[in-house]
Amino acid sequence: MKKHLAGWGLAVCILMFSGALAQRAPIPALAAIPDGVSQKQRDALNQRRQVLETELKSFQAAAAAFNAKPAADQTDQEFNALQTQRSNYIQAVQAFNGEVGDIRTAIAMNAYAKRMHWQETKRARLETALNALRGDGDDNATDVDVVQAWRDIASREGQADLASAASHGEGPKIIWSGRQSHSDCAVFALANAAGLPYSVAATRAAELISQSEWHSAEERANPQQTIESKGLTGGEIVLLAEDFGGAEVVQSSDFAKTLKSGRPVMIGVIPDNGDLSGGHQVVLSRTFQQGGETWFEMMDSNYNHPLYLSTKELKTILVERGVAYRPEKASVPKL
Repeated sequence: MKKHLAGWGLAVCILMFSGALAQRAPIPALAAIPDGVSQKQRDALNQRRQVLETELKSFQAAAAAFNAKPAADQTDQEFNALQTQRSNYIQAVQAFNGEVGDIRTAIAMNAYAKRMHWQETKRARLETALNALRGDGDDNATDVDVVQAWRDIASREGQADLASAASHGEGPKIIWSGRQSHSDCAVFALANAAGLPYSVAATRAAELISQSEWHSAEERANPQQTIESKGLTGGEIVLLAEDFGGAEVVQSSDFAKTLKSGRPVMIGVIPDNGDLSGGHQVVLSRTFQQGGETWFEMMDSNYNHPLYLSTKELKTILVERGVAYRPEKASVPKL
């Protein structure tokens, strides 16, 4: 998935340049590999961890040699090379720790489904979907690109040609569940996709958080506040979609095909302010052709009308693969 990587420094190393001392903040430790992973996965993670540990030692040795030099002998080229090496290491550690965190959460979610006595078929489908969650979209898109894409999307309100083309497109029939007032866009997306009132989706989401093992004690004690302040993760959306019916994670190249099969697709996107570290959840409801290209109708709880966007714009704002929802009569809550 796309992430904004904030700069932070290495522990113990004090870089000296032009006579100035710069104390750097300590780096996070490499995450421990959780129990419950396969031996193959453990071996792969251990190998990556060892590579990172070697890279850290290499940087520390280079930084120590740089620090040992008199200020007059320290060059811009050496300093910039060290900064690049540090930045690359930071990004690699963040990626590793993020992946390990996702694995740990997936293990806890699968354990939750077992604890709740889900049917074996639903548990297997949940595990498959969680394992398939990963980034999607244009990795080269900048915050400026994202802001411009959203401006173009928002500017199309009232364009009759797009509304007409969308009405002749293909996709499921979705009932609008309202506009958000907090960071609960994921709950609205679930309600829209599953055809449920917001209150039903919100109540079930709060129950999930209060019973989860991947949230802190404070978050579990205040599930509604957690939803309103932090929203839901991609894994929680998958779990709730499977709880309400059936969930399948699909890549962006299959969005149109999935919509044509009658299934809505919930997607995580970068918000319209271009914050690459932020997230927003919407629903793709239809696909259609416009100007010889594939376009999409999108339901966004920040708006009270459908939005229309091209494939290129979708890739620009997209964060990760989508979650396709399929209703199952035995799973949909009675209203």
